[in-house]
Amino acid sequence: MHVARVPAALIARAPAGIAATVVLVLGLSIRHVTGGALAKDAGDALYATFAYFVVLLVRPALAPWRAGLVAVAFCWAVECAQLTPWPAELSRQSVVFRLALGSRFNIEDLLWYLVGAGVPAALTQVSLRVARSTSSARANQSSTGPNGGGAGQPLTVDKSVQ
Repeated sequence: MHVARVPAALIARAPAGIAATVVLVLGLSIRHVTGGALAKDAGDALYATFAYFVVLLVRPALAPWRAGLVAVAFCWAVECAQLTPWPAELSRQSVVFRLALGSRFNIEDLLWYLVGAGVPAALTQVSLRVARSTSSARANQSSTGPNGGGAGQPLTVDKSVQ
């Protein structure tokens, strides 16, 4: 029986792809559940969160803080583009363009983009540090063995202490 191997690139991208999908569904749903400023501000933050995970989907090896900066830069570029007439014109033509590009510049959105990309970047960084320290602790434990001897080395007892 032949078992297909999953490419390493797909495995590396899967968490970001799943997270981006969840954030997209959450972002599209929030306006139906809530309204007003809460829906708008949460939507702006989730837009940046989505951008963050898309950056990691494209470049999974990128450091979280760099992925956050790229996501914020992208969101700010889209927001600043709203100072021109093109995003508003495209937004009138399609709901997809309206969701992706917006229609009017709002300086407050720039802050929400920082929050939306900064929070997952910080959480990713913390989780990577915890994973590394846990992995390092396991490696140290396995190299010294449960009884204190080196890997494959018996534990020696100093009989002069008895």
